[in-house]
Amino acid sequence: MEVQVLTDGQALDALVGRAVHWYGGPLAADRVADGLGLGLLEPSDDWLVRLPEEFTARRIELTTLSEAWALRHPVFVKPPSEKSFPAAVYVSDRGFLARVREWARTSRCWSPNVVTFFC
Repeated sequence: MEVQVLTDGQALDALVGRAVHWYGGPLAADRVADGLGLGLLEPSDDWLVRLPEEFTARRIELTTLSEAWALRHPVFVKPPSEKSFPAAVYVSDRGFLARVREWARTSRCWSPNVVTFFC
């Protein structure tokens, strides 16, 4: 199998009309899918939530930023598909509120238990 890195429009043009398989992130895929005639598959927002806890070793909820903001303990939030806001552990209401104002409070997010690692 030939592998090609898409660094510019010329590299993309060279692939038009050929059978291709895409490997890459969703933002880059959005830029090239139409030009290559690709139909991109995306999992549903709740795919990680539906995995058995034995595989994730934690409880994961699908919630909204507004609901996560209401929690009174450190919370990790991550968008389930698009990178619309940075994934992070937010420790205080003030820190979370300052960041969440930039994004829609109805944005969906994953909120798994915060895990502490000790070495």
